[in-house]
Amino acid sequence: MFTSGIMLVPKGPLSDVIGAAQAAEAGGFDFCLIADEGFLYDVYAVMALVLANTQRLRVAPITNPFTRHPAVTAVGLATLNTLAPGRAFLTVVPGGSLVLKPMRLPGAKPLTACRDLITIVRALSTGEKQSHTGAQFGLDDAQIHVHAEPVSIWGMGRGPKMIRLSGECADVTVITGKLGGPTALTEAQAGAALSARPLALAYLGSLAFDPQMIDQMRPHYAYVLPDTPTPVLHRLGLSAEWVAALKRTRETQGTDAAARLIGDDLLRRLTVAGTPDECVADLVRLAQLEHYRHFIFPVMSLEPEYALPLIRRAGEIYGRARRLAQEEPNA
Repeated sequence: MFTSGIMLVPKGPLSDVIGAAQAAEAGGFDFCLIADEGFLYDVYAVMALVLANTQRLRVAPITNPFTRHPAVTAVGLATLNTLAPGRAFLTVVPGGSLVLKPMRLPGAKPLTACRDLITIVRALSTGEKQSHTGAQFGLDDAQIHVHAEPVSIWGMGRGPKMIRLSGECADVTVITGKLGGPTALTEAQAGAALSARPLALAYLGSLAFDPQMIDQMRPHYAYVLPDTPTPVLHRLGLSAEWVAALKRTRETQGTDAAARLIGDDLLRRLTVAGTPDECVADLVRLAQLEHYRHFIFPVMSLEPEYALPLIRRAGEIYGRARRLAQEEPNA
């Protein structure tokens, strides 16, 4: 299996959000993850608009356990699947201060809260009456009174504990980028072993397929690499001295000077970057050798003049990678 989708934050004109989703569907993408940012457009209203204006695109909120009771999340998903059967699913994250702090939500024990969210949504989505005593959330003879169907649940987080929980409880574990991939995979495998669940992986990462996009990626890693754990740096073949020099260059000569120290070969070890053909080959490698089944392409701006051609070109690359991955014997 090889599926691909876009990830977006719903801001700006709603027509831009819908336009990006329609471009994704036209470009061959399979799904759209929409961030639940609390003080932007309501994510369930946006998902309903996207479903109503597309034909096959699946949608999921990227949501936390705290701003809605898990039962409310389950009802929201059931409502969307009544509107568009089988097209709504769920992506769970622990939640961050950008959303929780203005609401005075402490976000305490996010891992146990995420476990409760997954358990409750999965239980209520059977359509049957449920009781559950969780660490933070529970149910007493609760039942959804609209049509309910099982939903796929994805787990997303950068920390090792959230990745392990995703491997244990979620249907799909989202791993962010190449940088921490092997470490994250170990955690996801350990989680899956606890519950004997089959492990399915999604790769979330940027795709840089022209010189301008590639150059725009370098300053990001001029900040990321000095904060990267030593074992990961060693795996990349980077010495402590080189990383210290990178940081010193950034602090004394500026970000642009530091970015020039990140060559093309290193950048390809950090993310999917290169010519379109090189990006296709790298995605096929990730699918075949590292066993990723789903690929998530973040769209950072929804302004049509930027987003629409970007989504179209990215869709072509993911589409070629899908065909090759499915044709090769190791796929």
